[in-house]
Parts: sequence; structure tokens; C-alpha cells
Amino acid sequence: MNETKRKAEEFVKRWRDKGNEKQESQKFWLDLLGNVFDIPLPTEYIDFERPVMLDHTSFIDGYIKDVKVLIEQKSAKIDLHKVIKQSNGELLTAWEQAKRYMVNMPVDEHPRYIIICNFRTFHIYDMNDVGSDPSIVNLEDLPLEYNRYTKRGATIRASRCTCWENI
Repeated sequence: MNETKRKAEEFVKRWRDKGNEKQESQKFWLDLLGNVFDIPLPTEYIDFERPVMLDHTSFIDGYIKDVKVLIEQKSAKIDLHKVIKQSNGELLTAWEQAKRYMVNMPVDEHPRYIIICNFRTFHIYDMNDVGSDPSIVNLEDLPLEYNRYTKRGATIRASRCTCWENI
């Protein structure tokens, strides 16, 4: 069995019954980056709870500056298409929330990719492909998708990118 596929299967087993946004998001992403994508010291490449100024200070769940990836993480039970009341009272989907963060970031830091995730599903938006639907990868399918990131593995590891789609 391919080593990356085995690591992806182990990752799925560890995370299939977990998914609390507040308690487990950072562990989830560090595990994915370090143990599936083989990124050494992933804590040096991903920033968590990065502040962004809206009409108040809000926080981006994850941001990978090297490859301009913005991550909006939700708990496992959250439907990624459902509107959620924000701290300022606005009703936004996770995608709308991520786009709101993006437009309030310095232009040179705008993400190339936005990933919306609820521990069960990754919605990967390529911001260079305006108006397109996201690539969707289910957690359970991650081991089946390993060829997408192993054939581009050198690129992914070199760029330290979680976005195995469209790279």
C-alpha cells in the first residue's frame, strides 16, 4: 500500500468521530499537514486565529501565508451551506464569512485558495477560477484521493500547501 494512502487512512480513523471547532481545529490541521502531507514543523507554516479587522476584530481560523490559503473551520455537525449568526449579528454561510475576511485583508495577502471545512468535508475554492464550484473532498474519501496529492507530492511538500486540488 502506498505510504501516503496509509497515512490518510490513519488520519480518517483518528478524526471520523471528532469535530469540535473550538477544541480540535488546530490539532486537525496540524495532523493533516504534518502526518498526511509530510510537512515538517507545520506550526511554522500555518497561522491560527489570525486577526482581521471588520467593523470589529475577528479571527481567521487558519491561514497559510506561503501559498495563500485561508481556512474557515466549522464543527462536524455544521452544514457548510447553512447561514450562521456571526458575532456582529450578521447571518452568513462559512463561504460568505471567509470571503468577508478576504476582502478585509491586505490585497497582497488575499488567498489563492479558500478551504471551508467541517471535519467531514473540505470545500476547496480556487480564487483564480472565479464563479466556479468548489472541489469537494469528503474526509472518508481522503485515502481514495491520495493519488491527487502524491502525483503532485513534490509540489505540495515544496510549497507546503494543503490544497492538493488544482496545483
